[in-house]
Formats: sequence, C-alpha cells, structure tokens
Amino acid sequence: MVGSEPVGQLKNIGTTLSARLAAIGVFTRADLARMGPAIAYRRMNAAAGKKLPICYNLYSLEAALRDVDWRRLSQAEKQELKSAGSWGEPADRQGP
Repeated sequence: MVGSEPVGQLKNIGTTLSARLAAIGVFTRADLARMGPAIAYRRMNAAAGKKLPICYNLYSLEAALRDVDWRRLSQAEKQELKSAGSWGEPADRQGP
C-alpha cells in the first residue's frame, strides 16, 4: 500500500531522524505526508527542547516525501521550507 512504508525506509531518514519522528507520532510515509514536513519539524524541535539543524531534519523530511536527496532541493524550496518551519501554523494545531 502506497504511504504505508515506515519512515525509516525513506530516503534521507536514518535511525536518529526516524526516532525523532516516532516521538511525535509519525511512523509511516502517510503519517509524514498528513502532518507535513514543517509541522513535523516544529514538533521535533519541541520534543527535543531545542532547535534542530534544518538541513538534516526539515529539508530531509520534504525530500523524503519526494524521494530525492535533500541537497537536490532548490534554494527557493529550502527558503520556503525554512519560513514554514519557523513561522507557520503552531506545531500543536495539526495532527497526523
């Protein structure tokens, strides 16, 4: 079933990022797509109690959904993600 693959099997998501996603209730590609990378990133920051690196977390989440390496995202896409990850809807307003 499309979307049912565990996040740990997606491109860009290793054991650390997979564990961070599990801590916020994201276990599958579908969970991540429903929540969206920006909200997931903000929730991971809240769970970690600190701001996590954008490139290894936020960009990796978006790129995982696209099945590309995070370094392939354009500067414009990265800037849009950075804005959404910092100033978008509060992290507790949407769920998977």
